[in-house]
Amino acid sequence: MSEIKVFNMDDYEWYAGRTEQEVIEAFCEYTGMEKGELIQDGFPDELTDAELERLVFFDDIGNQETCEQRSFKQQLKNMIDLDVKFPCFFATSKY
Repeated sequence: MSEIKVFNMDDYEWYAGRTEQEVIEAFCEYTGMEKGELIQDGFPDELTDAELERLVFFDDIGNQETCEQRSFKQQLKNMIDLDVKFPCFFATSKY
């Protein structure tokens, strides 16, 4: 099985998957964006190990008392351990 990677898809969203091509297809299917438009904007961009360690995933951000924080790397590991089906939405900064 291939390694799961995280890709920045636009200014707000990240998707996880094995290849750039599969996350492009999943993202375009979900958003309705054309593949050419996504690529023209310079996306997707695979996150480096340093970025996976640096970026913070907030769980349940709507409730500050129960909001858990962890690195993107830890969140990806959690998703893999839970047998999440990839490719899939990973995170957003819109909320």
